[in-house]
Amino acid sequence: MTLRSLAKLGLVVVVGVLLAACTTAPAGFHRTQAREAISDLVATVGTERHDDIDGVARSAVAVIDSMVGDSLTLVGIFATEPQNDEEPFGVLIFRVQYSPVQVGKNYIDAFDACYEAEFNRFGATDYWVLHAENEPTEVRCPENPVAVTPLADASPVSVVASNAEEAAVEVLMELDDQALNDADLIGQRIQARLDAPSGPLEELALPSVVITERGVGVALGTTPRECVLVSLIDGEAVRVRPAPILLEKGELGCRAETAIADPARLGYPH
Repeated sequence: MTLRSLAKLGLVVVVGVLLAACTTAPAGFHRTQAREAISDLVATVGTERHDDIDGVARSAVAVIDSMVGDSLTLVGIFATEPQNDEEPFGVLIFRVQYSPVQVGKNYIDAFDACYEAEFNRFGATDYWVLHAENEPTEVRCPENPVAVTPLADASPVSVVASNAEEAAVEVLMELDDQALNDADLIGQRIQARLDAPSGPLEELALPSVVITERGVGVALGTTPRECVLVSLIDGEAVRVRPAPILLEKGELGCRAETAIADPARLGYPH
């Protein structure tokens, strides 16, 4: 028998073993898939911080909508009243469904099961999320389970005014002796010139100001995408544009101090 024949024989044996495994334990195949899908989902949303269980649910639905190949549905949202941040503020129940699958002449039965996960302000509280050797908690599905929709997010959103740069530059160029050493007064003057936000849940991002021997720094916003930095150094007010990565948390950040930092520190790190 040639090596090619042996290789073909080995492949047939492996396929035969896999088919036999599916035939003898069809439910186990889909259950393993379901546990992995739930574990991945909860691990993703379980590392985020939310103020309530609806916030977690909104994040979970967004992840589910982006998934391909797994039939996951959020079928339960249950809120609780925690006494502190570490106590759970709610539970989510997910339904996993798989259609029958044919492998050769063998069939893997349909699968339908539900799993729950508990969350607090800091994320998932379930032990199995952090320890791979444990399994997700399987529970009885609600009667006639259907997809549930979490409450819409009604929390305020901080936005940077469309004229933030213009307002900051104008105020800095018009500084008088009264405001030159008064960061609060400079901030108030900039705020008075900012355009009001138009969205129903939008709140104006207020300016922060710092005054040092180097000059005056102004920052509006908190995220790299929405951050306006303006400096007044040697009588010139200009927009400061650091490398975006430096505006992330843990770096220089969107702070007034960043606006008047040494330019050598504001480029892309090497």
